[in-house]
Amino acid sequence: MDDRDGDRPNTSRGIDLPHDIPGRFASILAGLFFSSCGVTALVGLLENGFRMAVFGFYELSVASAVFGIALVLWGLAKPRWVEALLNRVVIHATLVFGVLFLPFVIEFLMILARGN
Repeated sequence: MDDRDGDRPNTSRGIDLPHDIPGRFASILAGLFFSSCGVTALVGLLENGFRMAVFGFYELSVASAVFGIALVLWGLAKPRWVEALLNRVVIHATLVFGVLFLPFVIEFLMILARGN
């Protein structure tokens, strides 16, 4: 073992999913909540027809549904590929939130520049 790596903490990148029974049960409950919210929002959006104005809501609804389904799968079977899927969904949702937040930042900076 190299001495240079001895002071570095042993951390993993991404979500740390629970491995015990109560944690897996909580994952199932959280997964059911997120997937039902995501699917309900997606069905409500699709009933009104596709509009680009609400494309971000489509993305977040699908991300919520996939996140919830992956949590339920993790709680029931604990497959290894679910961890990678959850990490990709979280990264995707973070990017969508960032893109949706960018216009508000620009508007805030314009308000500060005008002095209102």
